[in-house]
Amino acid sequence: MRQEGSALLIHQRLMCNYFSVGVESRIGLGFDKKRTNSAFCNKACYGWEGIKKMFCCCGLTRTHKVREVIDNVSIVNELGASSVVFSAEASPEHRSIRGDPVSFVCTNISSIMGG
Repeated sequence: MRQEGSALLIHQRLMCNYFSVGVESRIGLGFDKKRTNSAFCNKACYGWEGIKKMFCCCGLTRTHKVREVIDNVSIVNELGASSVVFSAEASPEHRSIRGDPVSFVCTNISSIMGG
């Protein structure tokens, strides 16, 4: 907590990360729950989780489509003003999602999920 009148220390670093919504998020969560110390076992676990989430039609859990989870993606500036980057529904004012995607990934690194 900053004391009244004290200088604010700003620490800036580049951050390499990603976030996602969709099937790969569920695969990643399942993998994290079963992570091991072996690279081979981890890759096998990723594969198994992928097979379960992509091809299991047992109906117990369903991965939601992107447009069921995201209404729109916006950029908010430091003053609080926002502008829509794209939306789930078609709109003449801005871009929209085409098709019915199962994943949405935002990343600032060239690979994710060990790839």
